[in-house]
Amino acid sequence: MKKLLLVAVLFPFMVHARADAPIGLTWGAPISDIVSKYKAKEIIEQNDLIIYELPNPPITLPNFTSYKLLAHKQLGLIKVVLSEEITRDPYGVEGKNAYFKYKEALTKKYGKAESLEEIGLKVYRENDEFYQCLGYQGCGVYFSNFKQSGISLLLEGNSHAEGKLKIIYESDLFFEYYGNEDIQEESKIYEGL
Repeated sequence: MKKLLLVAVLFPFMVHARADAPIGLTWGAPISDIVSKYKAKEIIEQNDLIIYELPNPPITLPNFTSYKLLAHKQLGLIKVVLSEEITRDPYGVEGKNAYFKYKEALTKKYGKAESLEEIGLKVYRENDEFYQCLGYQGCGVYFSNFKQSGISLLLEGNSHAEGKLKIIYESDLFFEYYGNEDIQEESKIYEGL
């Protein structure tokens, strides 16, 4: 009976375990560390949230040029977005290769993702319009969600022959912050009705 109770208590936490922060970072790292230790540069501040650009992360990924951090004033580091710019690729060959390479690596490390990979559903149907299609809502999508780990992989379209590959990491602290915001909003709605 005690073993069953232990499994019942631990199971919810095991199912929702998030991945460690990427590129040598630590979830919950205070803003002072983000600025002093990692030399992060503030991009924008809104309410309790600050977005930083990380010019020299502790660990880099090949071809990735942008490392953005989202920090909460009390909770510290809660989200990381890694980006690779893709240019001169009208048919999407480089973008798809990079997408599937990182999808395979993430799958090996975190398990199977829920994925949606379609192109040419509306408007942009020519082979050399790959990124225009990705940039047009409802035309195409390359997206994988490693839900249990809090990781998403996304290939975006910017313009003709240009796109961006993003790997997005969201911590338990990120979901705690937004979960609390939702609860507060529901409470205000309930009180107001």
